[in-house]
Amino acid sequence: MAGISERGTYGRAGIPRVWAFVVGGGLLLLAVADAVSGRHGLKVGGHTALMTAPTLDVVYALLGIAAIASAFISEVAVKVTLRTIGVVLVVLVGLGIAARASIGKALGFPTKIPMAINLLDLAAAVAVLVIAFSAARLSYAED
Repeated sequence: MAGISERGTYGRAGIPRVWAFVVGGGLLLLAVADAVSGRHGLKVGGHTALMTAPTLDVVYALLGIAAIASAFISEVAVKVTLRTIGVVLVVLVGLGIAARASIGKALGFPTKIPMAINLLDLAAAVAVLVIAFSAARLSYAED
């Protein structure tokens, strides 16, 4: 029985590592969905929700790969990586709001960055930061 209790509910993975896979997979799926949506994008309620922006797609893919890679390293790496991803997304949102036209061109959009994409990035940033800071408590709760 001691072996079972030492491994915890999620086995050797631990809750933070599982969340790293979830966040990384989500970011990779977002990168692929953006790339597949094309230059005209996917409109929801008249607002552009997804649109191919090569630089932004690469950023999403790199963040996703970093999250998944951190899950293989350690729980500490997961916490640091997820917090960094959250900060990067917040910076993208801040730049997207402050300088929509110039950051839109830099990220590969044909015009200014759509506000719906800023809002989706903001939601992702909040979710990742909540996961990153709650992961610190979740990993100790298993002990």
